[in-house]
Amino acid sequence: LKLLPIHFCRCLRSCTRAMWAVWDATSRMGLRPTTWLGAAPVFWDTLFNYSSSKHPAVRGHVALTIDDGLCRQQDKSRALVKEVRALLREHGALASFMLCSDYLEGVEEEARGLLEDGHEFGNHCPRDREYASLPAEEFEEQLLLTNTAVEKLLGEGRKVRWFRAPQAKYTTSMKKAVDDLGLRHVLGDAYCDDWAVEDAEWVANTMLRQTDHGSILIMHMPEKGFREHTLEVLRLILEGLEQRGLRAVTLSTLESLAEQEPNSQLSRISRSLSAGGTSAYTPGVSWSRRVWCSIVGRVFRRAGGQTTSRQLRQPEAPPAGGQPPVELAAGCAGHVEQVQGS
Repeated sequence: LKLLPIHFCRCLRSCTRAMWAVWDATSRMGLRPTTWLGAAPVFWDTLFNYSSSKHPAVRGHVALTIDDGLCRQQDKSRALVKEVRALLREHGALASFMLCSDYLEGVEEEARGLLEDGHEFGNHCPRDREYASLPAEEFEEQLLLTNTAVEKLLGEGRKVRWFRAPQAKYTTSMKKAVDDLGLRHVLGDAYCDDWAVEDAEWVANTMLRQTDHGSILIMHMPEKGFREHTLEVLRLILEGLEQRGLRAVTLSTLESLAEQEPNSQLSRISRSLSAGGTSAYTPGVSWSRRVWCSIVGRVFRRAGGQTTSRQLRQPEAPPAGGQPPVELAAGCAGHVEQVQGS
């Protein structure tokens, strides 16, 4: 029994080294591991990034997102909201804070200050834990609880637009509740377990290697004595973005820029489908990605795996001009990873 703490520490260090090795290797190869989730049917509506080749207006911009805000500790003097706000203001950057409603009590004034600066709030459930194992009704209650708390801060008439599943664990029943509230699930394409790896310089360099025009960066909220190193990560990332000529904006701003593309035929299809009651569609998904998603979806169904709530359809041959048919415009939406050769 006396050796258990020692074995635990060794195991923790081994896990951290493993995460370090994975993110370091994949980022150096130019891969974005978080976008691999897009092959799973339940993530087809999830936003990971906007490809600048398909959405030229996003060039020069990335979305910065910060999870687990604003302060989970009982002693709210340990919150670093003011420091984060000052750092973002110094660099002329905006961010989308994915908030946990249990971590808002006692920092409401600081939260309103972030809104005054133009930052954005999203729904990240009440606490930093997984929710995929909850019954559908219980998850819906928890989701609505956080939505209500965040919208109370936003003020009358303003709605929460974004949701991020804690620990990226997302199920079909969760998706239904998210859709019913009119939220959009978002992850990202620049991430490397900053909550666990405390080497701020390494974390920042790794995330910057993953970052491109239209990227969505994921990091975590710092507090005194808890993930405090992420404040330095934020500073280094903002400096790195400036050096590369990239500006950090909110998710909604990046989405608005993406919709400004010259050829917006798919965007019009999206709005038409959304008006008819289907899930929101983000233009720019490549034809090869649609075919790939359809194939994977069929494999999942035959294997008894989890699928999205809407019915999947057989892909048809693209008509003249290479434009995918309308039927597929509702499929694998939101996943905008660049596909080589598409």
